Amino acid sequence: MFPGLGTVINVLAIILGSSLGIFAGAKFKEATRDLITTALGFVTLLAAADALRSLWNGDFITSLPKGWPLLTILASLLIGALIGTALKIEERLEVVGIKL
Repeated sequence: MFPGLGTVINVLAIILGSSLGIFAGAKFKEATRDLITTALGFVTLLAAADALRSLWNGDFITSLPKGWPLLTILASLLIGALIGTALKIEERLEVVGIKL
């Protein structure tokens, strides 16, 4: 195994899931597509909640001053959003989606 294997697996899973959605999605009724989208959104919410568990990790909390763990995560999200906006990631993904 190599560092980044999880990222590669995630990318492949996203490509596979997107391909299935593009090719098979039109065959489902709109209500079924909405249900699938809602279920996937809930799974994403659970994954985000799991990622936030580090806020309650003792080592993480004690390594930062009081109140800083939440600020660290907030700053990380803001910096990531600013970088993504500067690189126009969303617009580029939209172009890829249109080309598909």
